Amino acid sequence: DGLSKEHAWNRASPWLVRASQAHAELLLYQHFADVLREEMSASLRAVLLSCVLLYGLHRIEEHSIFFLETGTLSSSHMQSVHEHVARHLAILRPNAVSLVDAFCHHDMTLLSALGAKDG
Repeated sequence: DGLSKEHAWNRASPWLVRASQAHAELLLYQHFADVLREEMSASLRAVLLSCVLLYGLHRIEEHSIFFLETGTLSSSHMQSVHEHVARHLAILRPNAVSLVDAFCHHDMTLLSALGAKDG
């Protein structure tokens, strides 16, 4: 386009931000994959796997406009993402109190009965 260096930088900056965020999330997923390779019980592995899948699906939902606009995902793909989110929430629901308690937040801080160690 014959843009000046400054205009070209400004035009590319939003994409650079998105790329850096995607890279940071890739590092997070790679670390999580490494953790899942460690020795642990099958039940703990299943819960942790559901947590990371739910997080990834949630991030896709958060950026659904980007995925739809770029044609990376179709509306039927997004419907599948929503269904998988619901599935993983159902899988994690029985472990919700334990997951919240694992962070050792005081119940008063949470303002929720969900984090109460007594259920």
